[in-house]
Amino acid sequence: MVPMVRRVFVVLPLGLLLAGCSGNNRAESRLASADAVSARTTGQDAARGIDRRVSSREDARPVPRSDGVLGYVAPPDPRYNITLDEIRECVRNDEAVIIDARGPADFERGHVRGAFNMPAGQKEAYMEQLNQIVTPDQLVIIYCNGPHCDSGDMVYEFLLPQGFTNMRVFKPGWEAIASVSDLR
Repeated sequence: MVPMVRRVFVVLPLGLLLAGCSGNNRAESRLASADAVSARTTGQDAARGIDRRVSSREDARPVPRSDGVLGYVAPPDPRYNITLDEIRECVRNDEAVIIDARGPADFERGHVRGAFNMPAGQKEAYMEQLNQIVTPDQLVIIYCNGPHCDSGDMVYEFLLPQGFTNMRVFKPGWEAIASVSDLR
């Protein structure tokens, strides 16, 4: 038992030292990560013409880590910067192309009025049709089933290199839209 305890007292501090976990450089680590965040930009909010940049540590959101060190996280991705009310306004005024990234069966059961069905798993097959109804600079709003569904993000990532620059993903998805009767 004693040799085992002795080994713990020798190996543990040595391991912590080699891993760089001494308490002396935690503050330096926090400052370095905050400076890295402050240099990052979140991109341009094309629908509103707003340039949202993370210009300093104050713009970043402090987030405590499991080890108690305060880290910094950049503001949320601007692709998700759209609300249900904004979608309602876009549909009412025909200001955007709405893409439903769910499968055809889900689309048939219900969708946003005037939406274009572009299933994430078959997005390449729908590209020609999409190019006939939208130009790359038009506002495109993409939705899928809900917050735990990645289909909207998959379509977004597919359209980005195709030249589409003015897109939003409504992450609450159909779960939130289905309860709003004036959008169906």
